[in-house]
Amino acid sequence: MDFQIKKVDSNGRIGIIKHNNKELITPTLFPVVSPIPDENLITPIEIKREFGFNSIFTNSYIMFKKKEFKDIIIEKGIHNFLNFDGLIATDSGAFQYYMYNIDEDVTAEEIEKYQELIKSDFPVILDQPVQPNDNYNETQKKIEITINRARENITRRINSNCAWIGPIQGCNYIELLIQCVKEMNKLDFSIYAIGGVVKALNDYMFDYSLNAILSTKKLLRPDRPLHLFGAGLPQYFALSVACGIDTMDSAAYILFAKEGRYMTLEGTKYILDLQELPCNCPICSKYTANEIKNLYSIKINNKKKEKDYYLQQKNEGIKLIGKHNLYLCAQELKKIRESIREGSLWELVEQRSIIHPRLLKAYSQLPKFWNYLEQIEPNEKNRALFHFGNLTYNRPIFFRILKNIFNKFYLNKNVILVFLPELDCSIYNSPTLTEWLNYFEKQNKNLMTKVSNSIDKEIIPYEIYIVSNIFTLIPYKLINFYPFSQHVWFEKYTRTNIELETIKRYLFPNSLDINYCENWEFDLFNNYQINSNMIFSREEIDFAYEYFYNRIHLIIKFLEQNEKFIKHIIIVRPEFYITEENYKKKLQTHLIDDIEKILKSNRFSHLKYEKIKQI
Repeated sequence: MDFQIKKVDSNGRIGIIKHNNKELITPTLFPVVSPIPDENLITPIEIKREFGFNSIFTNSYIMFKKKEFKDIIIEKGIHNFLNFDGLIATDSGAFQYYMYNIDEDVTAEEIEKYQELIKSDFPVILDQPVQPNDNYNETQKKIEITINRARENITRRINSNCAWIGPIQGCNYIELLIQCVKEMNKLDFSIYAIGGVVKALNDYMFDYSLNAILSTKKLLRPDRPLHLFGAGLPQYFALSVACGIDTMDSAAYILFAKEGRYMTLEGTKYILDLQELPCNCPICSKYTANEIKNLYSIKINNKKKEKDYYLQQKNEGIKLIGKHNLYLCAQELKKIRESIREGSLWELVEQRSIIHPRLLKAYSQLPKFWNYLEQIEPNEKNRALFHFGNLTYNRPIFFRILKNIFNKFYLNKNVILVFLPELDCSIYNSPTLTEWLNYFEKQNKNLMTKVSNSIDKEIIPYEIYIVSNIFTLIPYKLINFYPFSQHVWFEKYTRTNIELETIKRYLFPNSLDINYCENWEFDLFNNYQINSNMIFSREEIDFAYEYFYNRIHLIIKFLEQNEKFIKHIIIVRPEFYITEENYKKKLQTHLIDDIEKILKSNRFSHLKYEKIKQI
């Protein structure tokens, strides 16, 4: 098997898997089909021709246990038996053991040999899936069995056309998961797969799955695809791909259909509750909600002559819902791949994250993995960064800004610090901001001329920082670099709860200080208030300061580390400015207002500053 990576955005990758003279574009889904052809309401060949999926997943364990099919499949080969000329992955039976808590009744050697005999493209070893409620010792034991079987599998392989999938277990104990990843990394598998998350995903525990994905991905060799077992909810595809998943499998499209569950990106809806079909796929364009409901809701008559007819009609209703579900999955994967191509995957992830609170909870865990994600974040993009509010601060690009600006860009000589507010558009598109920059550039050139012509070399230059409601402080030297040069945002400045807590704890550690300082009036905080009810634990505060993009804290940190070189501060804060469209507009509440308030606090009262409205 060959895996070529064509395009990357964050941890999302467009790749091409080439295997047995067939190709598969990733990220993609392996729709799960029954190993018994007559049981498939949507046939494997339909899955390829109608939906464009060149891969399916099925169960070799059931084939092995069905005596009437076992030898026929060996003789025909799995592709001819299922009438599918794409790539086929096969499970070893571990899924049955995992979902139904049944004991193993085949050996690893038996089922793995059988998968080679039926010519599976992507067979899976017989691992020991970890249950969500397994204790530490049980989890550790199952991981050891999985790793030992993986080692034994390598010694037994005889069919070179089989590209083996190596499962990774231990999601309920991250330290054991990491141990499993490290050991599996040493073994030669074509695809690695995260197991033991299906039950969590069925309960919408997306954060559980996300922790497993990122804990695995940051240690796993990057030249192999990473698979996620049982990921069938299309609203979760974007987040899982952005965190490193290349392929997924699921039977949810048809299992949901059998329950009358109609997939949407906002969640599943029961077909019997729908008056209209909120979709334009080929199924929803051809049929009305009532037509599908009438088929699905048919009651099976037990009379022998009529039973087959009614069952056929009901199955047709299930099939139509299943086809819609599969169209939605295919459409979402196309959207994800196109987002990777244009560098907008995080924007798509944010759109999907607000669909469900559990998705939002998972997305909000990203800062825990900033150290890893920032390393793979592209340095440049050919499009602007879209900022949708405080939710956007979870993206790893903000950790890069924090790390580079506040750890690398610091003052090393005496300066007059100039704070200029970023206005309604990117820096060089703003007439007012461009005028200010030109003015201070000219002042610095004049100062340099004076220095060269004077014996006195103590003339102090202007050091310019753009105060951005999004990025906090942008050094003038970096304004031409991504993302400072290319970003689009919502203008209104709002403070997060953790930023308000920063104000309270760091600048005014007791209520007397807050009441005394008129510059921190409660009504300035929009809908937030500083009061005794807004108390965070020390652990929460420390976590927030370490992981989250806290603008107030960053300004305080910047002033603290540079105060010995700051001889004077100029705050440019106009009442009105000229917009990109060349009309006059009032400047609303801005982060630059908070800088002035910080400077008026007791902590920084020794720093001299002046505020000017016009230059």
